[in-house]
Amino acid sequence: MISNLGRTEDIRFSPSGRRLAVAAFGRNRIAVFEVDFSSGHLITFLRAAEISSPVLRNPHGVDFLDEDRIIVANRLGAAPILNLPPLEETPRTHTVLPSFTIPADATTGLYTPGSVAAITEAPGRHTLIFCNNYANTVTRHTLHADGSTSGSQVLLQRDLETPDGVAISPDRRWLAISNHDRRSVFVFALDAELGPESEPQAILRGLQYPHGLRFTADGCHLVVADAGAPLVHIYRKPEECWRGVCFPSLSHRVMSDEVFLRGRYNAEEGGIKGLDIAPGHSVLAVTSEHQPLAFFDLGSQLELSEVYAAIG
Repeated sequence: MISNLGRTEDIRFSPSGRRLAVAAFGRNRIAVFEVDFSSGHLITFLRAAEISSPVLRNPHGVDFLDEDRIIVANRLGAAPILNLPPLEETPRTHTVLPSFTIPADATTGLYTPGSVAAITEAPGRHTLIFCNNYANTVTRHTLHADGSTSGSQVLLQRDLETPDGVAISPDRRWLAISNHDRRSVFVFALDAELGPESEPQAILRGLQYPHGLRFTADGCHLVVADAGAPLVHIYRKPEECWRGVCFPSLSHRVMSDEVFLRGRYNAEEGGIKGLDIAPGHSVLAVTSEHQPLAFFDLGSQLELSEVYAAIG
């Protein structure tokens, strides 16, 4: 099943870390795995399932609303909410219809949604933040228990050129956006002052084409996948807040030259697309077309990052 995923994009762990969803962009599927980290450095896949649906149209982004529901950002469509089917020891494909769908139209501001981050505000209520890849906007929405949305608005748009990934710090103070065509990551203070013309508090440079990204559990580092290099980059937060221009404290190779060159269709491809960190574990999960699923010990890389930051 893993070897047949084809071109993949975002990857996301469930809140408990026991489930992992991968957006199989080219096959219009979502793969979901049940994973176990209890055996030291051995990662065990217990069960899996593949989701097919007529509403999956180039699924690019995915996030969990809870352990049993995901929301998908379709680059060629809307944003459906799907209930997960039973995961099985012998994986099979389940056809799933959406429980609700957030339309991509003028009422929501969604257009070519490519990444999504969900924040649980209260039981049955979530804040959703979408990167709209080719509209060059980031939008915010409130999702209610009945599937309706309210408060849809353009949250960011200044100097964005193909926003391609979104991450929110665990303390909800910071919002990071992969600014693909600008070859940088913008980090914003996630507060009441944030608006379409807001400038980033920090700009992260020193990479090719940023894609998936995630804050560490303590919020002190941001880990960024580089679609244009066989690397992930680790940025250390300067002192108490993100500010100024930052460069990686460490860049870690996550694929061989052979695998990287196999996907090197152009300067923007070949490297990692999706990236996530397992909750409660120092495990980094990454995905790309020719390396559909790989795991790395993030803890050792963060230790090196601290050393190099201190030397620098």
